[in-house]
Amino acid sequence: MRFRLVPLLILELKDDLKADVMKIRNIEKQIGKIVTSIGMPRSNFIKSFSSKPTNTSWVANELRKKPKYATKLRDHKEEIVKLQKKLVLIEKILNFL
Repeated sequence: MRFRLVPLLILELKDDLKADVMKIRNIEKQIGKIVTSIGMPRSNFIKSFSSKPTNTSWVANELRKKPKYATKLRDHKEEIVKLQKKLVLIEKILNFL
């Protein structure tokens, strides 16, 4: 049995993927803006966050390091975790497909 993907279907799949990638990037940018606005160096954020964006204990792990911006980070913990949960949901939906 052979499957043939018609160009219209390929375009639709590409557009869906592009939309999902944009959602993910926007959420990651929101988190990045939060943490850089409180004083976390962008390079530290990229290094520590990029390998585990859906790990909701990321903020707690960062707080254990006791950085100078810990108090401000703690104030934004719920907001960051909420955004990470959106990433988890997108990941679950995409893995389901």
